[in-house]
Amino acid sequence: LAEESLRRALTLAPKRQDIYYLLAFALAGEERFDEAVELAREAVLLDSNVAKAHYNLGLELAFAGREYWDEARLELGKALDIGFVNRNLVESDFHNMATAYQKMLQTYILERDRERVLDVARRLRQVSPALQKDMDVLIQLVQKNDWNGVFRKFGVSS
Repeated sequence: LAEESLRRALTLAPKRQDIYYLLAFALAGEERFDEAVELAREAVLLDSNVAKAHYNLGLELAFAGREYWDEARLELGKALDIGFVNRNLVESDFHNMATAYQKMLQTYILERDRERVLDVARRLRQVSPALQKDMDVLIQLVQKNDWNGVFRKFGVSS
């Protein structure tokens, strides 16, 4: 019923990004990730200067699976660069972005993927001030290539 109503709303207001977001979210909830990602991409195409559009696409990509994470990082980064954190956001927006980044970070640490760990840790500092000190330590350890220190400090099993 929600999908049907949202698709009808899209036909009535095809330039409303928020309708695309809601429909993509509904489809992702049904694990129809490819469709959700495509709708989120369409929302970005409507106006690529809207941080929320990049945020939503980034989340859809992040939760669609590991094969989408490079693009997810790119889109979430665009949202931050446009000023997403400085807008009037609800707490769940910060939580969702932090959750996506933390999921990626755990995997990248296990893979010892230096470039991606550094990128995600730097972005996570922007999103979650409470994690800034931990991310600073992580960045320092990774820059020294001290993966054993990373595993000890952050409790990730190698």
